[in-house]
Amino acid sequence: MPTSQSKRRLRCFLCAGLFLVVILASVTCSGTRPPAPASAPAAPAAPSASWLCASSPRTVSLETLGVPAGNQPIDLAISPEKVTVLLSPARLVTFARSNPAVVDMIVGQASDSWRAIDRDPEDGSLWVASEENVSLLRVAETGERIVVVGPRVEGRGGFSQIRIASDAIYAVPTRAASAVWRLSREGKLLGQSFREEKEEEPTDAREVASRTFWLARDLDGNVVGLHLHSGQLYGANADGTWAALPDHFPARPPSHARSLRGEAVGTSSESWYFTDVIHGLFFLPGGPAVLGSRAIGLRSKGGTVFRAKDGRIEAAIEHCAENGLLMVVSDRSGFVGVSGGAGLIERSGARRPLPPQVIIGHFHAGT
Repeated sequence: MPTSQSKRRLRCFLCAGLFLVVILASVTCSGTRPPAPASAPAAPAAPSASWLCASSPRTVSLETLGVPAGNQPIDLAISPEKVTVLLSPARLVTFARSNPAVVDMIVGQASDSWRAIDRDPEDGSLWVASEENVSLLRVAETGERIVVVGPRVEGRGGFSQIRIASDAIYAVPTRAASAVWRLSREGKLLGQSFREEKEEEPTDAREVASRTFWLARDLDGNVVGLHLHSGQLYGANADGTWAALPDHFPARPPSHARSLRGEAVGTSSESWYFTDVIHGLFFLPGGPAVLGSRAIGLRSKGGTVFRAKDGRIEAAIEHCAENGLLMVVSDRSGFVGVSGGAGLIERSGARRPLPPQVIIGHFHAGT
């Protein structure tokens, strides 16, 4: 029988969980979905050793890079040499991956609704997508800026994510019947995949952006997609088709319900996190991983990461990002993550402001 103290602790964390739902819970597009895998992976195992923080990554505060207070990171792009963070209000912050001593910034207009960025593997240019229109901004290595007019569409809407490949641009539209568009570098629509039957029109583009499909590049640079409703991973082919990959994650059917899990409950290491919230897809040397919700504990905070391995889903809590990880991208050189800004309560009861941070690291041996 639970004690009154344990009941109070559980109520406390459930309240924190409800707060996280407002911030983190995904509202997915509805409609026809690919069939679920014949056998789903087991539920997440207890958190293992860190896969990111174990490498002692370098942490860089965006505040020290000259980012004004109140700007919040919303996307991240990397190349072997550079890191670029997209912030809201519209601002691009770029610095060298090996040394953030020199910073380049592009500050957009108040009307700019920039939502997604990626680096072009062909020439290193930066592509910027808006959530309100389908035109793209291309920023060359020389600094030249070109607006690439997108395909003619009806209604209002843009992109929530983009990934640039050697063959085309892959984009997740905010308002469309298909989950992924394939575009040429001239803005021509080459194809649409993963058609969704819309049951109701979303009221806000941000709702759609929270989404049905996540894009990433694996460590070889290939574009990979995760369909949340089925948990299936797909690889993009150069001819515009997609092929199902062996790894998959548990399906996330459309639902407002959330699953909250507690680890080491009743101890000083107690942590709570959602097991069915996904904030991004990226790759570890051992295979695909998804970024989960914040992990909230009595004396520590961090972010959760889940990976698919040998038919099971393994979990890790990463504590090097005190306020949790908003996004992670990776390549053969390692990984870069970004945490959100917030205020942390010290043991003394004092509130310590914590600006958004960039975490840059190499993969730990055996990851």
